[in-house]
Amino acid sequence: MLGEDVTGEANAPYFNGLLDNIRNHINAVGKEHVRIAVVDHSAGVDMLKLAITDKAIAGKLDALRADGVRFLICANTLNARHISLGQLHGAKPEDVVPSGVAEIATLEQVGYVYIHP
Repeated sequence: MLGEDVTGEANAPYFNGLLDNIRNHINAVGKEHVRIAVVDHSAGVDMLKLAITDKAIAGKLDALRADGVRFLICANTLNARHISLGQLHGAKPEDVVPSGVAEIATLEQVGYVYIHP
């Protein structure tokens, strides 16, 4: 599990690195041996916003989703920042969780490990 709250579009290099780290993890252990959830909250939601116009980030997100990586989105962040799902690359209603921070805690309770690159 990754909790992601890095600020804004200026952090495209960070977002690319984050997605590359996830890809490297999957390549190292095999997608059948790992469950990965990225919890996007606060400014971390900007990764999904940026992917609307950044084809490299969009492609990485799509490939990771195809390998079973879940990108969960904090409803509190969406509401506070007045962001709709249509502004987020590939976002679906089932990706939204009430609270990103609470979701991280819940995932840890069921065995996920928190990693913040």
